[in-house]
Amino acid sequence: MAIYSLKNIASNRYNHLLVILIVVMTLSPFIEQGRIMPPMKLLTLLLLAAVIVCIRAAVDNPILFWISVILAVAAGALQYLALMPESTRITNILYFGSRIVDCCFLALTIVVLMHHMFTTKRFTSDMIVGGICIYLLIGILWAIFYDLSLKSSPEAISYSGDISFFYFSFVTITTLGYGDIVPASRGVMVLAQCEAVAGQLFIAIFIARLVALHTAYEMKRKSSK
Repeated sequence: MAIYSLKNIASNRYNHLLVILIVVMTLSPFIEQGRIMPPMKLLTLLLLAAVIVCIRAAVDNPILFWISVILAVAAGALQYLALMPESTRITNILYFGSRIVDCCFLALTIVVLMHHMFTTKRFTSDMIVGGICIYLLIGILWAIFYDLSLKSSPEAISYSGDISFFYFSFVTITTLGYGDIVPASRGVMVLAQCEAVAGQLFIAIFIARLVALHTAYEMKRKSSK
């Protein structure tokens, strides 16, 4: 089929975002332990830039685009300011501010990409890659929620050894649950169960959308013969 041609795959607007998301997921355990901080800065900037490009390609509304740009710039600026040697109180405020802006940026991105995915009328490889990106972005968003929860209350999450919020988030969204990191407060319990439900619902709805579009495409193709 034409939608699987190498030309279409190469021109997919979400391919670069998917690659960066996979790299971030792969390096996240080492990044969160502070072993490779410079790459973290680079990956953060690349991720923000890739998401902005995808939003620009997915929507025609300039207001949404510029809102995403402002949020991305604010998130990056706060993250860098939080790394500067200041008082603990100021550093904590900047850190919480950067993570909250990150949440707003990722939430806006997920909504925009989902709107694009579920309003398109044609079944393409773009939809498949875009859907994978949305799923991974949901996991990253919840990882930030867990980070904020633990920073707010050190007793909110029970774990042994080093903790990786990305690992915990993706283990939760896939309903795998090894048990080495577990919620220890009601707030994190609610977050975990909401993520698990959201992950399963998105997969079910997304697959149903793909099947419906593919069925409509095949029926239209056969009727045109």
